[in-house]
Amino acid sequence: MGSLKNKAVGGMIWKTIEQIGLQSIQFLISVVLARLLLPEHYGTIAVILVFINISNSLIQSGFNTALIQTKTLSSTDSSSVFYLMLGVSLIIYSFIFISAPFIASFFEFDDFVWALRSMSILLILGPFRSIQHAKAMREFLFRQSMICTLIGVIVQGCVGIGMAYQGYGVWSLVVSVVASQITICIMQSVLIRWRPKKIFSMQAIKKLWKFGSHLFVAELLTITYANASSFIVGRLYNRVELGFYYQGYNTPNVFMSGVIDAANSVALPIMSSQQSNIPYVKAIFRKMSALLTYVMFPLTLGLFAISYDFVAVVLTAKWLPCVPYMQLSCIMMLFYPFRMQNQAINSIGKSEISLKVNLVRSLLGIAVIIMAAQISIEVMIIGATIVEALVVIMFSAYIKQNLDFPYKEQFKDVLPNLVIAITMCTTVYLMQYLFPTPSVISLIIKVASGVVIYILLSYLTKNESFLAIIEILKENIWSKKS
Repeated sequence: MGSLKNKAVGGMIWKTIEQIGLQSIQFLISVVLARLLLPEHYGTIAVILVFINISNSLIQSGFNTALIQTKTLSSTDSSSVFYLMLGVSLIIYSFIFISAPFIASFFEFDDFVWALRSMSILLILGPFRSIQHAKAMREFLFRQSMICTLIGVIVQGCVGIGMAYQGYGVWSLVVSVVASQITICIMQSVLIRWRPKKIFSMQAIKKLWKFGSHLFVAELLTITYANASSFIVGRLYNRVELGFYYQGYNTPNVFMSGVIDAANSVALPIMSSQQSNIPYVKAIFRKMSALLTYVMFPLTLGLFAISYDFVAVVLTAKWLPCVPYMQLSCIMMLFYPFRMQNQAINSIGKSEISLKVNLVRSLLGIAVIIMAAQISIEVMIIGATIVEALVVIMFSAYIKQNLDFPYKEQFKDVLPNLVIAITMCTTVYLMQYLFPTPSVISLIIKVASGVVIYILLSYLTKNESFLAIIEILKENIWSKKS
């Protein structure tokens, strides 16, 4: 049991390092690209990603999570899933290739057909990445995973910025993403070293599908809901407005999704390995949920407080219309850390619960988005926020029932983190009256003030998550230097 906890701590450290590196590089890349490209370029890529993301969910069919969560995994299992996913990816790619002109006509986008066809190559690369990722997560190869992804992001930045500077527009985004994924696949084959064997077993497919089928539907619904807003905005408005919405949502999401993915990728295999030990699963879930909210709350609320200065100074004035979308998205993302609830439920083999909750989330969310988008994009984001809150309440009920985790304890674990984050946000937001004109100096002062205030409040209140992070650093980093 102790070794598993050590792996969890080590995994969290490496995944944290990975995300700090990735987010820093991705942030710099996105800033440079946003300054070089136009909102309509991002509008085009947002629609393309709708089809890529939903298609990837169809290809993976829940097998990606099933490969991580199953107690034993043979080479026959992984090879069989790989060949199945590869076959499905080729079929879907062919369908997208043929239907691309009709999709372009539906959205009334020019220069769209070949951009969609080219970026859909990612679908064929998906099976290679999925199996390698599952192997890395099962065997706790977080360092190797970090190196692969980091190199891929660097390649993406170099290609994207170089092409954007030369005036290639949306193609700088398309080619850079494809180049990045090809690089990651090559690096994974070298460092993680999984190779498919010449074997295919329907029995292995049926075994994994028994668990993965629930996850497939749940993940497909979740992905469809997550991409519905871009689809609706692209259809009801125009590429420019969609570009503003995409930038407003994606800027905070780059930080939030990275941290959440890091936590989930460590939590799922750790909790799944002891799925019959409910007290242990509960303990891991509580600790990681508290740490996740401690990191996420200040990021979301801090960006909310400085959003106008950030956009004006960093992205330039042409992006100022995205500020309201960014601020509302930050509020919505306060609920994202609670997606750890989904992982806890899956880890104990209750994937049918995920299916039920995600079915409600997706159907209700899509209905809300369609109706609210008719009014405005701001109302659409507010509606989506309400749906996220309802989903957290639903999952909390199942967590209470299956992990013997009362509502009071769930609320108590995250409340201190929320209070100090709100205090920090309010203080930084009020600083706009001291610095009414956005500038580099005012932005630096606000960011530095927010960091100092949050750490100081954590220290004064003896915040448990803050103390846990300090202890982890002492045991796993500082102790190695002595």
